[in-house]
Formats: sequence, structure tokens, C-alpha cells
Amino acid sequence: MFSGTSTASSTVFPEKVSLAINNYLESVWGAGNVVWVPGSARILSSLTEEVELDVVPCGKPRGSTLINLDLRKNGKLIRRLPVSIRVIAFAWVPVAAEEMDSRQALDIGSIEWEKREVTKISIDWMDKPEESNNDIWWSKRKIHKGDILTLDKVEKRPDVVRGDTVTLLSISRGVTVKTGGIALRNGNIGDNIKVENLENGVRLRGTVENQGVVLAEGIDRRKVR
Repeated sequence: MFSGTSTASSTVFPEKVSLAINNYLESVWGAGNVVWVPGSARILSSLTEEVELDVVPCGKPRGSTLINLDLRKNGKLIRRLPVSIRVIAFAWVPVAAEEMDSRQALDIGSIEWEKREVTKISIDWMDKPEESNNDIWWSKRKIHKGDILTLDKVEKRPDVVRGDTVTLLSISRGVTVKTGGIALRNGNIGDNIKVENLENGVRLRGTVENQGVVLAEGIDRRKVR
């Protein structure tokens, strides 16, 4: 556990305050992944053992930031205290193992996981493979080798992508008819998108039912098999 005191700062927090901040930062960043130093704060000189301290949840603080401490006595909130600290954070992040073009599918060979300092990174990064429910990820733009794969660079591939050939379902007199179509918009399951019927060139709207499957608008879903 890292101490809330540091030679890099002239401010020293009471041990009780430091412990509360340590516990919170390690709970969100993981033990061994965060270092912090105190900034200026109006720490109560009369802080007693009877006072309980809790950090107000604030996500994953990094850099120079303010966090709030709730001071309670006998379970009752008596004060909310703002505290200035500087957080240096580290995390395991996905890194491009190669140069990538726009809309390139990511696979095991194109991603490496490295422990990096993320103090100045304000954008989240893609999930770990085991947390992504087997979703397919792809690049949103050109990515250079060594770049951290933040969500401004990559995204989960839509279930239907503009230009994809899809199965277009429609119903005529109670009979389900399947034809080929071309998606004119990206869409995920449940989204309403434009498609073009390949047989007659008619453009219509439909709902993405599954990957590569679109149900033409106005169809009774209960009749689709």
C-alpha cells in the first residue's frame, strides 16, 4: 500500500485520511497500480478516532484531482470534505501489435497487453478478451503499432455493417419469404436500418434480428420462423 505522504509534497494528511484514500484508489485501480501524493486540503485538526471516513465514489481518478471524503459520526454524515491529490495510475491496457488500417478486424495477433501509465489517458480502452462476450472489434481509423487501443480508435463491430449482404425476411400472405439484401447503414440487433432488396432494387427499412439478418418493417415477428 502506498503512503499518502511523499517527499514530492509538503502536505501531510492524517493517517486516517491517507488510509481511506489508499483503500479507495486500490479498490478501483488494483493493488500496486497506483501512487498518489497529497495536495492542499483543509483537513480537520480536530479529527478524532470517533469520526468515520469514506471516499465518495468518483470512478478512477487520475492526475491532479479533487476527491470528497464523507465524515460520519455514529453513522450520521456531519461533513463532506474536498481533498486535493495527484494520482499516478498504471493499468494493463491493449496495445496495437502492428500497423492497422481503418475497419481492420482485431484478432489475438494484432493485440498485446502491456502495463502502462495511464495518468494522462482520459478515454477508456477496449475490454479484455474474456470480458467482451466474444464481440468482434475493429479499428475506427488508422492505428500505429504501440498505440493504446482506446475507444476513439476501436469499437465493437456492428452486427450489420453498411455494404454487407444480409438475409432480408418478409411475409407475404402468411408465408415467410427470404431474399438477399444489402445493408445501407450500420446497425446492431434491435436497430432500424435501411436495406436494399437485391431482387428488385427496392429500398426499405427493417430491424436487425441477428448478425446478417434483417426483418422488413411492418412484419409480424410472431410469424417469422
